Amino acid sequence: MCRGCEERIQYLTRFAFLSPNPVLATVSFIMAIEMSDDKWASLQRWAKAGSQAIYDYLMLCVPIFEELQKGDQEQVFVYRQLAVSCHLTSESALLLIEHGCLWDAEILIRSVTEGTAKFAFMAIGTCEERAKKVKEYWIDLP
Repeated sequence: MCRGCEERIQYLTRFAFLSPNPVLATVSFIMAIEMSDDKWASLQRWAKAGSQAIYDYLMLCVPIFEELQKGDQEQVFVYRQLAVSCHLTSESALLLIEHGCLWDAEILIRSVTEGTAKFAFMAIGTCEERAKKVKEYWIDLP
C-alpha cells in the first residue's frame, strides 16, 4: 500500500470515530477528497442547467395540463399533484447536488423515478383504464 493511502486510511479512521455518523462522515470525506474544485464547479453548472431544463420542460407541459382540464377532474387533480411533486422533488435534488449533498439527492431521485413511472403507467390506456388506475393510486392504495 502506498504511503499516501496509509495516511488517508489513518485519517479516515480517526475522522470516523469522532463523527456522530461514521458511515456518512467517511463517505463525505472520500467524496471531498475525490472532487477537485474544477469538478465541483462543473457539477454546480450541471445542476443549474438541469434546474433550468426541468423548468423549461414544465412550461412545455402547461398546454397539456390545460387540455386535460376538459377531462375528468379527479384524474386531472391526481396527474397534476404527481407531476408537481416530481418537479419540486427534482428541484430539491438539484439544489442538494449543487451544494455537494450527493447522497441526500440520490434518495430524492429515487422518489422522482418512482413518481415518473407511476405517472406514465396511469397515463396509458383507455379512459376507463386510466380512471381505474387513478382510483387505485389515489384512493385504494394509501
